[in-house]
Amino acid sequence: MPAPLFYFYSNMLVSCLNDVVSLGLCEDETSTSGLTLMNAPGMSPLNGNKIATEQYGTGVAMFNAKKETAIITVRNDFIGVLQANNIASTLTERLYDTAYFNTTEDTGTYDGYRGQVLKGRTTRGGLRKLKIKKIQCFPLVSGDGQILITDYNNGIEISTYVDVTFVANQLNTFNIEYTAQNHTILVRVDNTTIHFGSSVITCKDGCSGSKNPCGSAQGYDGDGAVRSNGYGLNIQFVCECDYEALMCNFSRAFMGELIWLKWQEMVYEEMYKSNRWNSWTTYNREDIQKYYLPELQGKYTSKFSAMIEGGLFEMLKQYQDECLNCRGIVVMTNI
Repeated sequence: MPAPLFYFYSNMLVSCLNDVVSLGLCEDETSTSGLTLMNAPGMSPLNGNKIATEQYGTGVAMFNAKKETAIITVRNDFIGVLQANNIASTLTERLYDTAYFNTTEDTGTYDGYRGQVLKGRTTRGGLRKLKIKKIQCFPLVSGDGQILITDYNNGIEISTYVDVTFVANQLNTFNIEYTAQNHTILVRVDNTTIHFGSSVITCKDGCSGSKNPCGSAQGYDGDGAVRSNGYGLNIQFVCECDYEALMCNFSRAFMGELIWLKWQEMVYEEMYKSNRWNSWTTYNREDIQKYYLPELQGKYTSKFSAMIEGGLFEMLKQYQDECLNCRGIVVMTNI
């Protein structure tokens, strides 16, 4: 099979919100909103180094950590607004299994990877995502191996290799969480030297004899899909609503400034609580508490309100997605 274009040992894909704002220290950084932290008043690498505690070591490391926290906070606040308005649908994340095991049958070996094709049900709006929770197998031989997840994002192949150790003659469960970027992904195991007990696909057009609203599976023999042979794997998966994708589709100007303001607030809060004793952290503590933090918090709240009043819910109505309940909206904010 052709070599993958991407090869990494993590199942975490970079958040689409990471590029909305940037630090602003490197020429190749992407900021789709045009905002950078270094453009904000009082922000500089030197000041960052004065603030950073031993937890971070450098100002850049501290800045990057605060950016992650800012993105999480803005995302939680956004979902909170949806929940306050009863827009975020409460979907029960039912756990589905793709197959059951026949541990008395040996599937043999194969010079490559075999496993299953996992298909998510296509929905209007595209907010509902297929997510793997666990991957199970029943190896008949102990040893080290790899599980391979192949996905596509905007037509580019993304291959995730996970190193695992198989323990023979017992159910092996690997807590590998992965959110599919495409409606169809491949989940395979290196079958070169490890023998597995067989598995039989049960999650076909419907799981457990009924139509499955989430997804379905087929076997994959190394060359293509097959109907019932799961090649020693069982995939446990759910469907969840990806509200972060909704945020990425919304106005960059709004989301960019929200993250930018929250990022500054996080840095000043770190400065206020820093155990570094120098002129920058010591003499500015009173101003931070009285002026800087309240000012940033006020701007953040005002920007959130402007986003809501500026047509957020009208945009959400256009999705007609099962993850959104846009009927009878009463505008409420809880920021």
